[in-house]
Amino acid sequence: TAANADKADTAFRVQDLYHPLLTDPVSNSLEAGRPVLLTGSNASGKSTFLKAAALCALLSQSTGIAPAKSYSGAYYRIYTSMALRDSLRDGESYFIVEIKSL
Repeated sequence: TAANADKADTAFRVQDLYHPLLTDPVSNSLEAGRPVLLTGSNASGKSTFLKAAALCALLSQSTGIAPAKSYSGAYYRIYTSMALRDSLRDGESYFIVEIKSL
């Protein structure tokens, strides 16, 4: 989908966002003009959603396309800190990988 990254826009709007590396992704929508607290049970897709949102912003800013039905938002600086690696392919969530590392 064509994306709209606007320096003046401070809201993050995405409709039917999905992770492009998953074969059977679950899509999510979000409209937020201020910080969001993302909560949910273990292995429910929080980390996958955050990665998909970061990929969406990165792809829209660099290529003008997004893995979503629609996307608009500001130009973002994307920072991450996920030292452990989950495996979407193997069905291991970030939480499960963290538990296994203990």
